Amino acid sequence: MQEAKKAAKIAYMTDGHGDISAYEKLFERAEKPDVLGVLIGGDVSPRAMIKTQMDFIKGYLLPRIFEFKKKFAKETYLILGNADYMELTKILEDAESKGVLTLTHNSPSKHFWFAEWERPEPQIKHDLEKLADHVEDMGKAIFMFHSPPLDTKLDMSLLTQHAGSFSVRGFIEHRKPLLTLHGHIHESPSISGEISEKLGSTLAVNPGSAKPITIDLKTMEIEMI
Repeated sequence: MQEAKKAAKIAYMTDGHGDISAYEKLFERAEKPDVLGVLIGGDVSPRAMIKTQMDFIKGYLLPRIFEFKKKFAKETYLILGNADYMELTKILEDAESKGVLTLTHNSPSKHFWFAEWERPEPQIKHDLEKLADHVEDMGKAIFMFHSPPLDTKLDMSLLTQHAGSFSVRGFIEHRKPLLTLHGHIHESPSISGEISEKLGSTLAVNPGSAKPITIDLKTMEIEMI
């Protein structure tokens, strides 16, 4: 019970692209008593054909998540991203029905590899506002978006252009959640020199590709794993 009271951190990684060593760092850190659970922010599987992605999900990721939950009684929350085949959704939904993980709402975004994941900005805005209606206390809410907010230190591409979402940024500034977690623009941290930015009262974070971190929900301090 005392250890549970100490737990105030979450472990987060995005754009893992099947990097097992990075996932192992994430889960091994999350096994410590100060971590509440794991969040995985999209582009989960290798950049490969669908069979390879399914083999990764079935052969490594789901067994690892199951082992983590069974041994430590901690949850894993996951979204898919632009490089993940949509067919993976069914596998993850089946795992969710068995209590292995929580597959969160579809991640609205743009500039996606697979067109079926694409959402125009008006649709992103609509979907987010609809989702927000179900949040009781936005000041304690954590959102995972695969795309980062537009015109920030989190969405800078190789050409130093901003490639984030206008609607995601508008949602953050209007609704003011506690924390938002992002990815998609792998190179942004190395270009901007930052993995986080405050947008009003909200801390927004994009650690880059396969870079696991923890975030202390009391102090909002970020630790690279």
